[in-house]
Amino acid sequence: MDLTWELPDENFIKINVFCIISEVPLPNGNSLGVGVIARNDGAENLWTAMGTMANLSEEQALLSGIQSACIEAKKKGWKLLHIETSNRDVFDTIIAQHHIILREDQREAYALFNTVHANNRKNGRTDRCISCVPASMNGTARYLAEYGMRNMSEFAEFKGMIGDLSYHLDRDMGMALMSPLLEVGSNMGEGEVIDAPKPPSPVRGLKRKFSSLDRATPTAHPSFVPTTLSLSIPGSSLHANRDKGKSKLYKDYAFNDDGVVCPRAIKMMEEGKLAGFNDFFKHEVVDMDVPLLSGIYARDVLHHAVQGTLHSLLADRSSQWDSFSRMFSGFMQVEEVLQAMGFSTPPSKGSKKFKGPSN
Repeated sequence: MDLTWELPDENFIKINVFCIISEVPLPNGNSLGVGVIARNDGAENLWTAMGTMANLSEEQALLSGIQSACIEAKKKGWKLLHIETSNRDVFDTIIAQHHIILREDQREAYALFNTVHANNRKNGRTDRCISCVPASMNGTARYLAEYGMRNMSEFAEFKGMIGDLSYHLDRDMGMALMSPLLEVGSNMGEGEVIDAPKPPSPVRGLKRKFSSLDRATPTAHPSFVPTTLSLSIPGSSLHANRDKGKSKLYKDYAFNDDGVVCPRAIKMMEEGKLAGFNDFFKHEVVDMDVPLLSGIYARDVLHHAVQGTLHSLLADRSSQWDSFSRMFSGFMQVEEVLQAMGFSTPPSKGSKKFKGPSN
């Protein structure tokens, strides 16, 4: 495109404005960014603003950025303004707006831009001009627009330096080398240095230290079992020791509340309601995988106690034991067998003789 860039005259304040639009909204929801910077003829940074302008088109956002700089110029008493933009459509419309019919969405933005100048124009003392420059010559404003779109939720002015703004200011004056990031990015995959594999770590004999929990666990395990959901009862309060994976390990048990013991189970343990079932529940640490009766583990007792079905569990196990006992109810005692075979009472431990069968 044809550009109308011209060197700003002496004592003019140069205002650069840039707008960037992303086709896909960023994670913060922004899809548009505007950057504005005002500098004097010595390239000194006088004023900067950046951010996003939701619900505005690129043209409206650019004119709003220029409008904000003109308002700041009025406050600071800047009489001579030189505006630079990289949007050719905005530039052409500003130059020829008296010869074209503006659309409905253009009228307010251009009217405000014209009003702020017309109301503060002084013949021979104020002047305002605009030029169109390539994006490469508008890098500082472009950087502010990108930074504002990524990091801000609204358009606002700021003081000081942010990010790489200092580098871009120096670059505009030719006082900086090419950014090394660009050079590294273009050379990726063309002989970059690949780190060597890590050296093998020395083999050392490791001895596991027993914790206080291991020494206090009244189970047959010599060390802490990672799959054990333990209940620690120091003093009068009950604490649940939560280990990794407990929510999945005991997910079908009523006492498991997303990896920790539910309040109902804690209350039962504190009140000693399960101690009458088995003395194991009086211990300071309760191992859920310890068998208490034939086929019944501590976890089963606590599960049915929380559900209120402990009596049915015990009744079911009791009936199984009774049926098992009845299977052997027809067998004779040892004394009865000896008598039936004709033997007398079994000899004592010190006797070496016994009476044989009678004829």
